[in-house]
Amino acid sequence: MGSVIVMKQFRASLGFALTRASRGQLGQAYTEYGIILVLIGITVVGALTIMGQQVHTMWHSISAAMPR
Repeated sequence: MGSVIVMKQFRASLGFALTRASRGQLGQAYTEYGIILVLIGITVVGALTIMGQQVHTMWHSISAAMPR
């Protein structure tokens, strides 16, 4: 009977350890997604900085062509 209790405790502690490991991997995935979003943001800002005047001219011509 004592071995059954020990086995249940072992399963419970193993489940806890696996849950903690999966939380660590989930945090790592969020960090990777954050890094990807930052890189995309830097790319967009860089592209708009390089093509800023062209985008401004195009935006102005589109807004001027729209009826008020």
